[in-house]
Amino acid sequence: MKNTLKLRFALRGATLFFVSVVILGSFLYVTMSLFLQDSLKDSLRVTAQHLVSVLDVDNGILTPPDSLDEGSSSRAHPEGFTERLLDPTGRVLLQNGPLTAELPDPHVFRGPFFSQSTSGSWIAYTEGVTDAGRLLAILQVAQSTRSVSAVLDQLFWTILLSLVIFVPLSAITGYFMATGLLSPIDAMTRTAKRFSTENLAARLELPPSNDELGRLAGTFNSMLERIEQSFKNYREFVSNASHEFKTPLAILHTILNVTRARPRTLTEYAQALDDMSQAVLRLETLVNHLLTLAKIEGEPELNGTSVNLGELCLRIGETFRPLTQAQGLELVLSVEPGLEVLGDETLLSSMVVNLLHNAVKFTEKGKISLRVYRRESWAYVEVQDTGIGISSEDQSRIFERFFQGETSREGSGLGLAIVESLVKLHRGTIRVDSILGQGSIFTAGLPLRVA
Repeated sequence: MKNTLKLRFALRGATLFFVSVVILGSFLYVTMSLFLQDSLKDSLRVTAQHLVSVLDVDNGILTPPDSLDEGSSSRAHPEGFTERLLDPTGRVLLQNGPLTAELPDPHVFRGPFFSQSTSGSWIAYTEGVTDAGRLLAILQVAQSTRSVSAVLDQLFWTILLSLVIFVPLSAITGYFMATGLLSPIDAMTRTAKRFSTENLAARLELPPSNDELGRLAGTFNSMLERIEQSFKNYREFVSNASHEFKTPLAILHTILNVTRARPRTLTEYAQALDDMSQAVLRLETLVNHLLTLAKIEGEPELNGTSVNLGELCLRIGETFRPLTQAQGLELVLSVEPGLEVLGDETLLSSMVVNLLHNAVKFTEKGKISLRVYRRESWAYVEVQDTGIGISSEDQSRIFERFFQGETSREGSGLGLAIVESLVKLHRGTIRVDSILGQGSIFTAGLPLRVA
């Protein structure tokens, strides 16, 4: 039989029931045995004391009766009851019952005592008959333990029968209970088998009760939704990446075919090489951006060091000054000193470079401002331009991979997606405020390093 969770649940339940019944039965058996033996001893003691009380003792002289039952004829003794009367020397005066030959010799009597056969088949009680402190006779009463054994045997077989009947029944009951309890897990298994790249919409039906299995089913559905969204993002990424690669490759292919169609002048060959160089540069930029994204996504946690954000932005800003001057743009740097964050300096540099590069690309005239300032426990990097701006419709999608708005110029469509990924990797936030035709403000917030 297949070793399923339901079978293990049933077997463990049956084992637990078996052990519980054995422990409880053993306790009950021992308790009942002690109780019955104590009851038997009490009965023998009471019987002996009654017999002693009815014996004829006058002035220190015991007159043995003809029978120990005299004066108590109404008393009914159980089967196996034995009684006998002895003088102080141990000589038998009277005896009655089947166990007379097995009763112990009291020898020197020092007081009442119980005795039991080595096989446990009987229990005897010995009592002295005295007058004024002088021992006149010795009375012994004994009872077979057959009735006690019969009760204990019946109890034993009852416990054993309950084990034979109820242990398998508990296993069967546990199996069906497990079937009901684990049905959501079976449903998860069936759903997981249906779930594939062709069928991403499979979901579990949530049970009405909000118990552990219900919460597990809800978590499972959430996981499936994330997987579905990941597949959608993956497909969109592959589609967009293929399109981005296809454009420069098509340009290269066209240039090569046209150039080889007939002999060209040196000027035409030089122009073709320039065009091919631009296409290769675009491919190189795209590949570098993809590698950067792969590096970011391959680091779920950042093992950063202390980075002076102000000094970093000043260095990067100064490297952009020749570029902005060449385009006739004013570059304004405003940095609050002493702002340190915990992060990767190379990745933070890439974040600032992409923000400045984006501002330069979309600003034809005016100025670009790079500002670093503190607000409470956060450091902010703000890049403001007077460029073409972003429409309100595009602002909600500006950080999506490969997204290029209507006013976008030639590029990979990955720069701002990289910026957002880098900010999130550093547990920060980023937002954009823009008015179409007036410019944009990108603000990245990073938590300050706690000293």
